[in-house]
Amino acid sequence: METKTKIDSAKQSKNAATIMARKITATRLVSDVSYKRQFSAALATVLFLAATIPANADESPAESKAIKSFAVDSETTRQDKPVASNVTHAASASLNQPVPSNASMFDRLMNAGLKASAIRADEEAESKLLEAIKEAKKLFATTDQLIAARLALADTYLHEEKYISANELFQQSCDLSRKLYGTESREYAHALYGLAAAAYHQGKFAKAEPLIKEALEIRKRLLDPHDHDLGESYIIRGAIAGAKGWTEEAHADFQKGLEILEQSPGQRSLDLADALREAAVFYHSIGKRSRSRDYFERSYSIKDKSVNFEQPPKIQGCVRFKWEDGSPRSQEFADADFPLKYLATNQVRVACTIVDCWEVIGVLICITNIADKRVDLGLGKANLTELAEPHKPFLLIPENTFDYRRRERTMWDYTYNRPWLANIQKTRVVRGFVPSKGHDMFRGPNIFGIYGKWGGTQRILPPEKFMLNRSPEELEEQAQAVVEEDLVRSRNQGAFGLVPVTLEPFESRTGQLFYLNTRKEEVMITVPVGNTIFTFPFHAPKRRFPG
Repeated sequence: METKTKIDSAKQSKNAATIMARKITATRLVSDVSYKRQFSAALATVLFLAATIPANADESPAESKAIKSFAVDSETTRQDKPVASNVTHAASASLNQPVPSNASMFDRLMNAGLKASAIRADEEAESKLLEAIKEAKKLFATTDQLIAARLALADTYLHEEKYISANELFQQSCDLSRKLYGTESREYAHALYGLAAAAYHQGKFAKAEPLIKEALEIRKRLLDPHDHDLGESYIIRGAIAGAKGWTEEAHADFQKGLEILEQSPGQRSLDLADALREAAVFYHSIGKRSRSRDYFERSYSIKDKSVNFEQPPKIQGCVRFKWEDGSPRSQEFADADFPLKYLATNQVRVACTIVDCWEVIGVLICITNIADKRVDLGLGKANLTELAEPHKPFLLIPENTFDYRRRERTMWDYTYNRPWLANIQKTRVVRGFVPSKGHDMFRGPNIFGIYGKWGGTQRILPPEKFMLNRSPEELEEQAQAVVEEDLVRSRNQGAFGLVPVTLEPFESRTGQLFYLNTRKEEVMITVPVGNTIFTFPFHAPKRRFPG
């Protein structure tokens, strides 16, 4: 009996232990499920917030500060992860070699942007680098990627003369690179140089001077004495010193910078051409006209080699020619009301002027072949903008939305007594209507109309070969007639979105455009021809010309 009681007691204890174990297991399962649910919800929240972070380079100051803080904080949690010194290895590969197939999307975009920026294909570079910045702002990206993309995009903005945007990006990169790399880094020096260059071009010389001095000292310690970046630093410091009146210091810096850039001139030597132009402007300002002219011509000769009139900047890279004081190629017909300014490269001349028609402002643009052989051109879209940044464009008035002919006649009434303007506002299809001597703008045929919409070229054809009412038995003779070569035009340039134009020796195309007049005094005309962009500044006085 006693043994039976012990067995029953053992069975009850065993059952109680089993029940208790089951309760503990169930509790643990519920806890695990609850933990997993909480973790999943937290992860989903983080991913959602990451997806909603703005991924553009032009964020507001508050958004910029938040993103920089997020990037730095996330980077501090990965102290053991190696950081690239400039850009990632795949993106920093040779620009002449393809990106590895296993490269990340950031590396692919970065490499494409750097290739485009190297040849000055600025619009293509800007597009790719903005996409790279979006990739660099994603959740698992690194801060060094964001710095590299911003610095590359800021350099592109410097090429495009968008100094406000460049300054903003350089400032963001300066703050991040100082926290991530320290003040003795190539990235920090790059950002300082960019801030100084942007400030110099905006006329803020007092702000630019300490920045370029600090950048130059860092680059002296880090870089080879003949490094390209070091040469560009000397050029900017010389330009700032010249603007502040420190002539001897400017001269020494220009000579040192040019010596370095002669050995490392950059892609297609365009960086050297820009440095020569800066030196030419400086020497012209201190009265050394001969040396200034020499530097200008050397700069132009480099740019001339990169000019391609048949393809756009996206393919061939952009080459910029500016009408400016001191330049031997900057010519004009001086006039108090209607100065006609013009520039030429590779035997193609671009001339333009503005005519104030009160509520609208008229623009005349004349493209002339001044060579002794035919030339094919592809014309881009001309623009009238404010001279000051951000170069706000004037509103173009389409010819079918207002009394276009009346405005054309008004412009003619203002300008007919200026021979240089009267001649380009006439369609001349036969040589000999104008004197063969004198300025070449008065020679050769000219087609006048709406800029970029001239249509077919008018010709006076020999009647003995092209009369259509000849008798049937003379058809064979007509078929053997030689057709003039200039009647055949290639549509090659049209494939690139350009207006194709073929010009015979001393032939011109003159076009007019009308814009809404906002009464701005300082304006700028931009005329793209192939991969070349011509810019002309004008002063538009706030008064109405007598009609």
